[in-house]
Amino acid sequence: MAKKTISGELLEVLLESRSNESVSRFIIASVCKEYDITFDELIKSNMHYDSLRVEASSIISYLLYTHCKLTQVQIGMLLKKDNSVISKYLKRINLLNEKFQPDFVISKRIKSFDEIIKNYKSST
Repeated sequence: MAKKTISGELLEVLLESRSNESVSRFIIASVCKEYDITFDELIKSNMHYDSLRVEASSIISYLLYTHCKLTQVQIGMLLKKDNSVISKYLKRINLLNEKFQPDFVISKRIKSFDEIIKNYKSST
């Protein structure tokens, strides 16, 4: 099994927000581990639509936006996506949270990640 790592480019983006660096790394590593993908696989650009990769990217975007207060532009730089894509990710998750499009599996995962992140923040 491939080792789950975070690339050096991630560090450059997160240096703008030093106080959230460890939380950001934790979020990305946790979601990648849950979806059994590496960060490099997550940001890989290709024409093939991969619903799990999109779901993981959406959850990471939402968690970075809410817990680390990163902007859509910063998240886009981090995930190598245009900020319009990040905006769509965030709208998708917000719709789930407002129960306009209930997807209980994703909502349950987000709540689980929220709890894990809160515990991580309180322990650091």
